[in-house]
Amino acid sequence: MDLFVIGAMKCGTSYLFDLLKQFPEIEACKVKEPCFFSGRRMSRRDYQELWSSSGSKIRMEASANYYCSDGAIDKILKYNSKAKFI
Repeated sequence: MDLFVIGAMKCGTSYLFDLLKQFPEIEACKVKEPCFFSGRRMSRRDYQELWSSSGSKIRMEASANYYCSDGAIDKILKYNSKAKFI
């Protein structure tokens, strides 16, 4: 399962990201804001390599710009229809 922390800039996404990554069931992305679904140029493979293969149940990333990026949420749901958002 994938978990996405989204929100307006300067509204606490970094703080929430830092809190959630302390849980052993959650594996945080190596880069806090990869912005993959809002137009950052990287391959799907490069994006997936932002997590180790530790077998964590929940992979988490936080990109504040998904909040205001046209189509980002739709792209996330196309990538994983069971994605969760905070």
